[in-house]
Amino acid sequence: MSKRFVFRLEAALRQRLREEQTVQVALARASAARTAAAAELARREEELAYGNSPMVGWGEVFNPEYRMNALYYIERQRQAVWQQEALVARIDGEVTRIRELLLAAALQRRALEKLKERQESRFRAELMGKMERDIDELTTARYIRPMMTEGAR
Repeated sequence: MSKRFVFRLEAALRQRLREEQTVQVALARASAARTAAAAELARREEELAYGNSPMVGWGEVFNPEYRMNALYYIERQRQAVWQQEALVARIDGEVTRIRELLLAAALQRRALEKLKERQESRFRAELMGKMERDIDELTTARYIRPMMTEGAR
């Protein structure tokens, strides 16, 4: 029996760890993209709110051309907000998908780690049992030898 524990699936465990780290990087990138998209959505919503503010005060002259341009601007801002909301929703779906992948990768890695821990504890228990048997044999041999020599006298 070897004195050192060797996990035969160590390469697989390292591969699972690398896969999990790759998914973590992908999740970090997706989360950063989601944060940027949410910030852009907030900016576009602010622009839309600014465009919806009253354009002509009481007693001012109404300019139809200016009003048409303002309404066109507001409509374009609404479309931009809708597009950005769709983008944020799509990125949210991607983040959710990547989180599920990360969970699956973590579960696979943990399964191998638990297997390694069980095998290592079994190895340690066998090693301790062998050491105890060896010590018992040495102790018994040392105890019996003097008794046999004294009994023969």
